[in-house]
Amino acid sequence: MNKIELNKATCELIEKGVILVTYKPKVEIELEDVIEIRNITHELASGKAYVSIYDAGDETTVTKEAREISANDGNIVNRKAMAIIVKHLGQRIIANFFINFNKKMHPMKAFNTKEEAIKWAKQFLD
Repeated sequence: MNKIELNKATCELIEKGVILVTYKPKVEIELEDVIEIRNITHELASGKAYVSIYDAGDETTVTKEAREISANDGNIVNRKAMAIIVKHLGQRIIANFFINFNKKMHPMKAFNTKEEAIKWAKQFLD
């Protein structure tokens, strides 16, 4: 069980401690989706430290409530870092706003490629 297909995203343990969440295109991520994804990533991590990589889907949107819980959720104790993969300027602007204007529970950063995101995030695993 290293890959789980959800209605709006796919969650996958791509290597030890690294979880990739790929949002499907043209969906709106709502509060209940974030909670479902959080529960699945916790399950994939088996209660151990992990980093999460979020690959933003084309034309995917995230509601205000979903963004807020994503940034400020004190229940995520084992996540050590969060990277966001962006594909165009609009996504980068939204990602940077999210990163800069929310209380950070752990390091967060936006990247253009999955490889850059993984390399950066893995440094926070011990």
